[in-house]
Amino acid sequence: MAGSVFILLQWKKQQQVFVKNLEMLRMQEQHVAVHDLRVATKKLRSYLKLLSILKRKNDHEASFEKTEQLFSVLGKHRDIEMGLSLLKAYEKQNKAVYASLLNHLETAKQQAWERVKTALQQYDTKDLMALTGHLEEELKDESDESVIEKIKKLINKEFKSVIRYAAHLGREAHRIRKFLKDIFYWAELSPNDFLPEKDLRKKIKKTMENLGEWQDQEMLLRKVRHFRKDFIPAKNEDFSLLKDLEKNIEEKMESLLQLADKHIQSLDA
Repeated sequence: MAGSVFILLQWKKQQQVFVKNLEMLRMQEQHVAVHDLRVATKKLRSYLKLLSILKRKNDHEASFEKTEQLFSVLGKHRDIEMGLSLLKAYEKQNKAVYASLLNHLETAKQQAWERVKTALQQYDTKDLMALTGHLEEELKDESDESVIEKIKKLINKEFKSVIRYAAHLGREAHRIRKFLKDIFYWAELSPNDFLPEKDLRKKIKKTMENLGEWQDQEMLLRKVRHFRKDFIPAKNEDFSLLKDLEKNIEEKMESLLQLADKHIQSLDA
């Protein structure tokens, strides 16, 4: 397939996924629909980044801004939902009860979903559809087969960035995860194989999973620490209970970083 046509095909596919799940969420709260809409947004964002590099211009940010805003609102709800899930797992692991924090997060989740419902109703797909039209116009005459080679070079460049920033993994985990997502999403674009090594795709996916779980733990740590400092008196028994929980979370985060580092080093092997 010539030039950038395959990028446009994948763009339209993810746009359809986005719109489908948008309509589902307008009818009722669905965990899977939230996840699928957010993944579609991440892929669309990554494709825009790729096109901006290939075309050496970045003039589509305004058209994607409202989609990013919806993504952000959904993300805040998702973070609370994931925090609740992890907290319940720590209750079982530690044979402890974090009732006050669970109640706090349940209330926050309900409030976050009200904001999601408002954002869903206010969101208008016209900017996204118009953006698709602009991309069609830009790419309709594109027939340069060198686009594929350019993408391969960009993927290699992203790989080098991953290895470079991995020297400071604890500080750069978010950045590295973004690089890996771009590599993964760009590699999925083409009918040609951008990741020829048999296990490379699996290694990238595993690293992203480790860093994704690390980020979930980090978000929970922030919520626990904030709740303990702002709402729990120092002499209350929950104060020390939550401090112990923070240590558990930090230990889990460290183990996840070690796993991620192991996988990243294997990418450079």
